[in-house]
This record gives sequence, C-alpha cells and structure tokens, in this order.
Amino acid sequence: MTFSRYYLQGFANGVKKVTQSTPMIAIVNAFISVMPIIIAASFSHL
Repeated sequence: MTFSRYYLQGFANGVKKVTQSTPMIAIVNAFISVMPIIIAASFSHL
C-alpha cells in the first residue's frame, strides 16, 4: 500500500519537474528518478 503511494508521489514530482524545466533534461531526470522504483518493483515480484 505505502509502496504504490510513494510511487505515485514520485511520479507526480517527476511530472512537476517536466512541466517546470527544460523538457528533454526534465524527462531524463524524471526517468532516472523513477527507474530504481521500477527495478525494485520488478524484483519484488520475483
């Protein structure tokens, strides 16, 4: 439960960064910040 909440919170922060700064750099930053969460989620399912 808390994991999905943190994920949504981080995703929302990534979207904010994308809308506030230079699109390409912000998209890369958001992707990098979300990537470990995706990796952790996939490993937790294994």
